Amino acid sequence: MEIPKILIVDDEEHTRRTLKDYLSNRITCEIIEAANGYEAIEKLEKNAIDLVLLDITMPGIGGIAAAARIAA
Repeated sequence: MEIPKILIVDDEEHTRRTLKDYLSNRITCEIIEAANGYEAIEKLEKNAIDLVLLDITMPGIGGIAAAARIAA
């Protein structure tokens, strides 16, 4: 069984680290981080991601716009 990959997308590093620490202490998973929607889309193109945790409000491309591009 493969370890699930989770992409955490948030422009605030503290929030990404907090989520990463929380999840890493509770489940076995690989965590990938992105600081914005553009970076998230790039990482999704290069990795088989199982779950995306996406901040809604970010500079540049926000979470809703990034989700729409991901789903397309």
